[in-house]
Amino acid sequence: MKNYYQILNLEESCSQNDIKKSYRKLALKYHPDRNKDKGAEDKFKEISAAYEVLSNPNKRKEYDQTKNNPFHNINNGKGFNFNQSNPNDIFKQFFGNNGFGGNNGFGGNNGFGGNNFFNVNGMNMRNRKLVPSKHNFEVSLEELYYGVSKNVKLMRKVQVVNNNQIKQDSESEMVTVDIKPGWKEGTKLTFENKGDRINNQTQDIILTIKEKNHPYFKRKGDDLVHELVLSIKESLIGFKFSIKGLDNEPIIIETKCASYPGKVYIVEGRGMPKKNGGFGNFILEIRINFPDKFTDSQREQLKNIL
Repeated sequence: MKNYYQILNLEESCSQNDIKKSYRKLALKYHPDRNKDKGAEDKFKEISAAYEVLSNPNKRKEYDQTKNNPFHNINNGKGFNFNQSNPNDIFKQFFGNNGFGGNNGFGGNNGFGGNNFFNVNGMNMRNRKLVPSKHNFEVSLEELYYGVSKNVKLMRKVQVVNNNQIKQDSESEMVTVDIKPGWKEGTKLTFENKGDRINNQTQDIILTIKEKNHPYFKRKGDDLVHELVLSIKESLIGFKFSIKGLDNEPIIIETKCASYPGKVYIVEGRGMPKKNGGFGNFILEIRINFPDKFTDSQREQLKNIL
């Protein structure tokens, strides 16, 4: 979900007056009939969408509650959704029907210039693909190990122009996200034409796999790493370590050798599934908890032993 506060260069504690001031400045800067730079049109749309939500107390409250979780598992309810007005209508309503000075605005026939990038009621005439809607999709390390299919409810806006009138609605659709064993964080899944539908143009949705933190393992490529802190005694005379792997089978390491900080013990084939078959390794990284001080008696004993 886009961060509307960042789009308007605002803090989340901003006032309604702050929101209006920021919209005024940015809308004038990025309106496509004034700014011909690449990306100005998309920036103008983002600014308008952000202003429409944040300037409405009810929409802002709903947005604040859900902005960090735009996608929800089917069991977790709906995400934030609103029927966005077209940017030109927002602009004209803010500045008045005649724009903001001279010849009905920017100097065109309808207040926005002769090469207006909108047609009737603000629908885009350029036959371009809508910018994809991008979201993170969090999965656990276990789900990345075994693979999983998750049903997800998508909420999308539908906007159609008919007889010079805009009809806006929303609809939902269930899609299945198939996670394959061994997939890595950053893997992208594209759902074509599953996003907002704006007058015969439909967004794609791109999900990027995000790995949840695990309480025992860190993933490095195809390997699983666990950090073990030994006492000074264990580091000198050896230790026995046991942990349940992601495959629910125990991983056991036992040694009578001395261990130094940074030493690693490797168990082959107990890591994550590899793309072309096989598994990575389990790696035990050693850290040592050195005592702050010894008694005189302990120091003498260490001198005699070492």
